[in-house]
Amino acid sequence: MEYGITADGFSMRRLDEIYNDSCKRFEDEIGVNPSENPQSLMNVLFTIFADAPAELWEAFAASYQQLFPNTAEGIALDNAMQIGGVNRIGQARTKYTLSCTGREGTVIPAGALVQSSTYPQRQFQAKGVSTISSANWRRIGIRPIESVSGTITFEFGVSRNATSGEVGSYSESASITKQLSVSSYSDAYTKILVELQKFDALTKFGIKVEDSTDERGNHTIVLSASGAADSFSASLCRYITVVDVTSNILFESVEYGNYVQADKTIDQIVTSVDGWDSCINEIPPIKGRLTQRDSEARTSYTNRVASRGTGTVNAIVSLLYSDVEGVTFAAGYQNDDDEKDTAGRPPHCIEIVVQGGSDEDVAGIIWENKSGGIRAYGSHYAYATDINGTRQYVEFTRVNDVYLLLSVKVTSAGGLDDDFEARIKSLLMEEILSAGTSVRLQKFIRPIMENVSGVDYIEIRGLLSERPDIEGVEDSAMLTGVVPVSINQQPVVTMNGIRVVKA
Repeated sequence: MEYGITADGFSMRRLDEIYNDSCKRFEDEIGVNPSENPQSLMNVLFTIFADAPAELWEAFAASYQQLFPNTAEGIALDNAMQIGGVNRIGQARTKYTLSCTGREGTVIPAGALVQSSTYPQRQFQAKGVSTISSANWRRIGIRPIESVSGTITFEFGVSRNATSGEVGSYSESASITKQLSVSSYSDAYTKILVELQKFDALTKFGIKVEDSTDERGNHTIVLSASGAADSFSASLCRYITVVDVTSNILFESVEYGNYVQADKTIDQIVTSVDGWDSCINEIPPIKGRLTQRDSEARTSYTNRVASRGTGTVNAIVSLLYSDVEGVTFAAGYQNDDDEKDTAGRPPHCIEIVVQGGSDEDVAGIIWENKSGGIRAYGSHYAYATDINGTRQYVEFTRVNDVYLLLSVKVTSAGGLDDDFEARIKSLLMEEILSAGTSVRLQKFIRPIMENVSGVDYIEIRGLLSERPDIEGVEDSAMLTGVVPVSINQQPVVTMNGIRVVKA
């Protein structure tokens, strides 16, 4: 029999084969077969001597298996994947854009820490050096200067800092210039407030102008954007002073992994910075991840290598996973026809649905790899830079979190444990749900039947909702069997979204 690397793969000599061959060769030379007397000293020695070559053959077989992605492990798996042009998807931190409020010009240093008010507490650090500034505001408070009177030229300009956002958002610049005759600070305040409230461009931008009063009775003209992720730049005349500014600033989790917090819970400043008053999270994060385990890496390797050779859309999806930090889900669709398809996609376009990753990185991958003349369609936009240094407009679709509300009715002929409700909720929270994939409610039944004693029958209903709380939602309004999920939705289960009752 042929051993080693053969045309059929690696053929290993087993311990019994090595032992039997050694005994036969000894018998051919000496005339005695040690295997005939298992209790003899010679048989013990031959067994010991055969074990070492068998271990070497096992080592050779293991080394051979390390050459292939489907059987390799650890570093050897990384090396084997690289032959196919694919790398293991590495760890990434969760990124949050926090609304930071403070004095105009306050510099937040890189690494400045904030933390959540929930437990366990999670800390986040400033990604880089950032400034709370009227050049980057989602809310700004202004007043006229104290010593103002006579005829003044009031000038105010605003422009959207639009590198990405929802398709169709107003992104031009606008300004006003008015000659105002004012007699006092109060008169100037009133007339400036009126002019800003009449400024039509602010309405197009979705900016609200209000008169705000603090606890000491001081009035401030507050301009606030309608969207939490909106960012604007303001140009102000010399008769205006800035009271405070809220700027969107990028932070990332100190630890690697997916650390998603509830809205408005990252609100504690750890690193004290003069002029920095508060922070809050109101913008969905870019979710982080841990380094892929070997089993996950093998699966993604097979899918990504296969996808690269099956068309433009699949190749883009594969590259998003491998080349864009933070991408946790990607899918692609295309319309080859001359008419809109049933999903509303225009003719001759592709739609890439992606979760995670920065807008600029995602747009860059799509622009570099889509075919010429094919439109990149979606509900979100960003700009990519081509090989000539020109900015190119690219559309794609972002995955949005949506809450999956679950109502569980348990039937039991006997008794249930006192903590059955908490245990069922904990089991449901552990289930992994995928973006764009409809939820089959029966998948939740088996873990409950296996881990909660006394359960005879389970009825589960589900519903997607913008609200995380199931309170007030009747069972009759919920679905049984399958809960449909759109391509741009990520179902999320929360404790407050689960109702467990005993029938």
